[in-house]
Amino acid sequence: LRFALSAGVEPADAGAFLEGLLADSGLLLVHDSALWGHVDAWLADLSPEAFVVALPLLRRTLATFTSAERRQLGERATRGGPTATGPRGPTEHDFDEGRAARVLPVLATLLGVTLPTEVRS
Repeated sequence: LRFALSAGVEPADAGAFLEGLLADSGLLLVHDSALWGHVDAWLADLSPEAFVVALPLLRRTLATFTSAERRQLGERATRGGPTATGPRGPTEHDFDEGRAARVLPVLATLLGVTLPTEVRS
């Protein structure tokens, strides 16, 4: 899937791959977070021109889903966040200054630099 949706693949070819993979299988996207994340990332990375090329294939694929599947996918897309795009990245609240400070002397040694005195504490 990563290869088929990689940047080197023409959008029309990637869309055709998704069409074959997902035809009549909307539940795959509803229940598989990894698949949803790959498709979401691919769509987010498309240029506007490439999106226009892929759109007819995506619409044709979505047309094969039941109305319940399309509704669930729409709800999932509007929720956003970790359930829509895979695991969430770190936030400002996840940062531990003390833990990060313990790494600085090791990094300074590896890089051959001297830490400023205010950082050495």
